[in-house]
Amino acid sequence: MLVLLTSEESIQNEDKVLNSLFEFGLERLHIRKPFHAKEDYERLIKRLSPDFYPKVFLHEHHHLVDKYHLGGKHYRKKDALTIFNDKYPKSTGVHSIDELLEKEMHYNHLFVSPIFDSISKIGYTAKTNLSITGLPSDVQNKCIALGGINASNIDKAKKMGYNHFAVLGAVWQSSPISSFKTIFQKSRK
Repeated sequence: MLVLLTSEESIQNEDKVLNSLFEFGLERLHIRKPFHAKEDYERLIKRLSPDFYPKVFLHEHHHLVDKYHLGGKHYRKKDALTIFNDKYPKSTGVHSIDELLEKEMHYNHLFVSPIFDSISKIGYTAKTNLSITGLPSDVQNKCIALGGINASNIDKAKKMGYNHFAVLGAVWQSSPISSFKTIFQKSRK
């Protein structure tokens, strides 16, 4: 699975780009705009085709998941206490194998980062030991490699045991549609 995280800023024609990427094969979109109001989130959601709503996860304004019947919720550390009564699929971020093993039973997916030096966050450098090759396959299948993922290093992430990948800077800091398509095709090989 290839997951796309939105840019924190609004992008010109973002809704059109996202709908095109869904049509191409985007399997999951994580809307992460921490400095945007609920109304901004709703505006973007309403401009997406409702056919794609089950593939959309929200990082903020979780009540909109219920309102629009979206795919799930991403929880940050400060949200952790609210997850246990949640009926929706949920994800979170982890930054070590120990943290991954501690949290994996509570989440459907775990974003493990940074696998490589971040493209979008300056100074956010790769952790040295984030290989999941020794973990049970059911745990590996919950893990999503995040941080610096692009078409040229996705094979290296696969060798570290990852089958799922998340992209952000590699898509939004260049031509989004062509960049995504290249990475998507590479993730399938």
